[in-house]
Amino acid sequence: MAEKDWAIVVGIKTYPGLSSLDGPGNDAQDFYDWLTAADGGNVPKAQVTLILSPEPPPTKPTGAPPTPEKITEAFDVLDDFANANNGNVGRRLYLYFSGHGFAPDFEQAALLMANATPNRTFQHILGKPYADWFYRSGYFNEVVLFMDCCQEKYSKTTPRPIHFGDVTDFKAIDEGKRFYGFGTKWSKMAQEREMEDGKVHGVFTYALLKALRGAAADSTGNITATSLGDWLYANMRKVLSEDALKDQQIAKEPDLQYEKNPQKTFVFTTVTVVPKFNVRIHVPAASANHPLRVLSDKFVVVAAVAATSPVTELSLPRGLYLAEIAADNLNKSFEVTGLGDEDVNF
Repeated sequence: MAEKDWAIVVGIKTYPGLSSLDGPGNDAQDFYDWLTAADGGNVPKAQVTLILSPEPPPTKPTGAPPTPEKITEAFDVLDDFANANNGNVGRRLYLYFSGHGFAPDFEQAALLMANATPNRTFQHILGKPYADWFYRSGYFNEVVLFMDCCQEKYSKTTPRPIHFGDVTDFKAIDEGKRFYGFGTKWSKMAQEREMEDGKVHGVFTYALLKALRGAAADSTGNITATSLGDWLYANMRKVLSEDALKDQQIAKEPDLQYEKNPQKTFVFTTVTVVPKFNVRIHVPAASANHPLRVLSDKFVVVAAVAATSPVTELSLPRGLYLAEIAADNLNKSFEVTGLGDEDVNF
């Protein structure tokens, strides 16, 4: 069914009238790569609009692309398609926005466009009103919105209205599904930082893609709204820098809004092989060659080996575990999060 999915992906890193960023271009490209991968979103490339800061970068804010009009043109393409196809576009719409952002009102995240300045914050796009419009219109059965940007309070900025007139399909409201994910809560800031791949990424997007690439898979291999939400709430803070964890202005968890009705199962994707992650168990020299067992949270033995010192390496799926060397009365509980290699010290 993914052949009926569509997406608009926006990453703005260059702001001539504001400070520029390092992460949004990387993040938008990475999200695009997941969307179009056969083992990811599997969305046809022809149905994904990718909008990035141009190269070479503009030097003046006036007219600097992308502007709000560039984004609304992408929305108009979907509207034109629906009008030509009896009010239907496809199964699922993905909207992804990354860059500088703010909150002109409570629970309203806005992405600043490249032509914004401190005095021109009206140059923005509101994510949720557009996602809601496509949800109400019935153009899609499912709408997904991800926004990796700050939500600092700019109460003096008038929210830019969406440019569509009202289209409401009440059947869509009853049967449709939504998942909205924001990198911060209202009034909080987002963080970008260099990650293990040597590139700068937004913390929310980095965690999100780890989850979508398998870390949030449930026991059946499905990545659902529930499993994705649970994983992000539990693990996004683990990607933050130590300084960010101490900063009260930086969000420690995302703001997620999704369908909780068990009759409306929302599956993002299914991984055919549940991924495993490297675990390094640091073993005292005196315990070398002694039996080492790893038990799941159901107390099922998932690994039984002779301990090697100083490190015993294993590959385990995401979950909670207990490592024990009974002969030496050693045990240690640990979690495999899927964010990266795990180190376990007795």
